[in-house]
Amino acid sequence: MRGRSRLLGFGIAALLVLGGLISVVLVAGAVGGALATALIGIGLVIATSLVFLEIGLSEDREREDEGDAAAPGSGAEAGSGAEAGSGGAPGAGKSGTAHRTRPPEKPQPRRLPRTRRIPRRPQ
Repeated sequence: MRGRSRLLGFGIAALLVLGGLISVVLVAGAVGGALATALIGIGLVIATSLVFLEIGLSEDREREDEGDAAAPGSGAEAGSGAEAGSGGAPGAGKSGTAHRTRPPEKPQPRRLPRTRRIPRRPQ
């Protein structure tokens, strides 16, 4: 996010929270409380979402920077594909075999403890 859009997003969230606080004072009764709860809640959700968006975008930028820094120094010819272990499978070693794991075991059904049977009374 650029500076202007970041300012706009957080500004809208702050205005919603401020509007909720003002509605508590200006609108009396249950309507004022409900309006305040809605406005403040929406504003805080927007602010939290924008914070998570900023974190994700910064991680993407870091990944791009790491990729750009690693590309020139990798020493691999572009398009050669003759490297050992370049099978494309994650965890593939020099022999070309992928790391194998056991399949997950099926959970056993739980058995309930036996209870004493209570006889019914005749009607």
